[in-house]
Parts: sequence; structure tokens; C-alpha cells
Amino acid sequence: MSSRKILFIAILVSMLSLIGLNAQAQQEDQRSIKQLKAEIQNAKDTNQRREVFKKLRTIKPETVNDVSEIVNIIRSANNEEEKEDALHALKEIKEDDKHLESEFIKLLDDSDRDIRTASIINLGKLKTKEAAPKLREIVKSFSKIKYIEYKSMHVLNMRKAFKIILEPGAAAMALGEMKDEEAIPILVEKFDELEGFGAVGLSKIGKKALPAILDLAKKETDRKNAYAQRALADIEDKEAKEDLINILKTEKNRDIRMRVLVALKRHMFDDEVLELVKNLYEKEKDTMFLTAMRTKKAIPFLVNILANDKDRNARRAAVGILDDITDESVIPALEKALKDSDSEVREVAVYALIPIADRDSLMRLKDYINSNFGKIGRRPEFDKTMLKVIDSRLKSGKRGPISLEEMEEATEQK
Repeated sequence: MSSRKILFIAILVSMLSLIGLNAQAQQEDQRSIKQLKAEIQNAKDTNQRREVFKKLRTIKPETVNDVSEIVNIIRSANNEEEKEDALHALKEIKEDDKHLESEFIKLLDDSDRDIRTASIINLGKLKTKEAAPKLREIVKSFSKIKYIEYKSMHVLNMRKAFKIILEPGAAAMALGEMKDEEAIPILVEKFDELEGFGAVGLSKIGKKALPAILDLAKKETDRKNAYAQRALADIEDKEAKEDLINILKTEKNRDIRMRVLVALKRHMFDDEVLELVKNLYEKEKDTMFLTAMRTKKAIPFLVNILANDKDRNARRAAVGILDDITDESVIPALEKALKDSDSEVREVAVYALIPIADRDSLMRLKDYINSNFGKIGRRPEFDKTMLKVIDSRLKSGKRGPISLEEMEEATEQK
């Protein structure tokens, strides 16, 4: 038999062994819930029982019967720690566990609030739209009286207080996961009572909720507009891109524009957005637009600002973003920035150079700092510390971001 055939058979046997092991592991997982339930019942003392409950954090429900078994274990818990372990198991589902949807819908009427809340969280993961009417009712029924109960309890026991708001809060977020448009007016109505949960729900709905979020973001109530502005920044729905661009162009409120810029930067950044923020910066000279340019495509624009902009805040922003981009092509621009009239720009240029510098660049940086010692950073200690970091890197050959350990070691050296 040829060596190639022997190798093929060996690989095939290994693969079959792995398949067998995986199948065995799955079988053990399927048995584990019943096994753990039996172990709980047979536990000799509190410590043994506690150890068994901890094991619940390693399993997940595979079948409807598994869900029922875990719910029974939750009901049998003697304390909050045991209950939290069992609830963890109940919530360990994946987005494709659709066969469990009906069981979690039934559990929305359970007498135990924690079980209801866990079921709501799961239905959000599964995006079970059939549960939306019931979830809307849960949010709607969270009255001002219950909110006052939550705030009063918050002073006495934060954990208990959180459980009061978590059920409607989880419902608000689940409705967002389902992109349930009918929930928008309810989430707006209950926005104050839901605190940040309503904002999360609206942001997950995305484009259709954008007018409502924008309206809330302009409210005079500090807490309300703060949550709504955060919701603007968290919008991931790419269908909202054009609307967000229009807000960025026309809105007068800088805080709102900042949050919109964050959403575009995080989730929808492309050449169109890059050109837009370049043009807006040129027009308005507001450095917030520079913060959206953490991309290699923006390097020439940022280098030009660093070299030529008369506003030191613009140069500071530009060098800080170049520091984040970490591209060797910016080494010449950063070396020029060492001569900037602003000490903060010079300091950041040093920080930005060290991670990307090869040995020759590090030697040039070391020579420059030595020649201009006490004139780079805002304090001589900065120059001294950076020289020690450079020496350490020249010795070790290390490249990449400057670690906290490096800084501490350089600071401690005499």
C-alpha cells in the first residue's frame, strides 16, 4: 500500500473518531440535564448541592423536554445562587433553536418573574415575531407605580430592583430584535419608565424608529435625550444610512450630529461617508468629523491637516487618529510633527511613531529626542521615559503598541 493511501486512511480514521467523539459528547449533553437533576436530589449536603448547580452553567437545552426539566430545577432552587445557575442554563440557546419557540411563549405566563424574563430574552434571540403582541403588553403594563417601586427598591437592594425593571426591559429589547414597528409608540410612551431599555429597543428597530428617536433626542429632559442620543449612536440598520446622512448634514444640535456620526462610523462607514465627513470638516472646521476618519484611505487628508492646519486642536485630532491607524506610511509625517509648535502634538507623534517604527526609525527618534531633550513633551519626564522605552525596544526588537508594563518599567527605572 502506498504511503499516500496510508496517510489518507489515517486521516479518515481520525475524522471518524472525532465524529464519534462529538456524537458521544452530544449524547452526554442530552443526558446531562436529567443526570444533574438526579445529582441535585441525591446531594448529601449544601456544599455538594452547590457544586452540582454550578455544573448547570455548562449545559444548554436541546429539546422542549430539556426546557421543562430546567424550569423544574429552577423551581427547586433553595437560594438565589442556585436559581441564577439554573436560569443561566435556560438562557443558553442559539438563534437557530427555533424548535423551542413554542415552549418559551408558554413560559411568558409563568408565575415566576425570573423564568418569564429568561423566556423573553430567548424569544428576542430567536426573533420570534409570534411573541410580539404579548411582549408589547408586558412593556405597556409597566406602570409609573411599578417604576416608583423599582426606584424605591434601588436604594435598598439594587439586585432586587433590577429584576423589577428587567422583565419589561428585556421585552423592549426583544421587540427591537424582532424589528416590531408596532412597538415604536409603546416604547416612546414608556421611554422614561424603561430607562435605557427603551432606547436599546428603538435603536435595534432602526430606520422605522429613527424619527421617534430623533424627536426624543431633542427633548429638554436630560435623561430622556441622553438615552435617545445613545440610541442614535447604536443604530446598526444599514437601511437607515441615508436618513442618518441627511441628519448629519442638516441637524443643528452638535450632540445629535456627534451620535449620528458614531453610528455611521461604526456600522455604515464607506467611501461615501468618508467623502461626506471630509467635506463637512472643510466647511465647518469641527474636529468631530475627523474622529470618523480612522481608515487608511483618510491618511493623506489627515497628514495634510497635521502639516498645514493652523488650529492646534485639529492637528491634535489628526495626529491622534494617525496613532490609531498605525500604518508605516505615516512615519515621515509623524517625524515632521515632532517639530510642531504644540507639545501635545509632539507627544502623540512620539507615541504614534514607536509602535510602527523599524530599527532605523527608532534610532532617528532616539537621536532627535536626545538632541532636543526637555523640548518634546510637556515635561522632561516624558522625554526621559520615552527614551527608556525606545532603548528597551532596540534591545528586544519588539514592535506594536506600547504596553502598560513597558511604561511602568520605564517610569520606575532610575
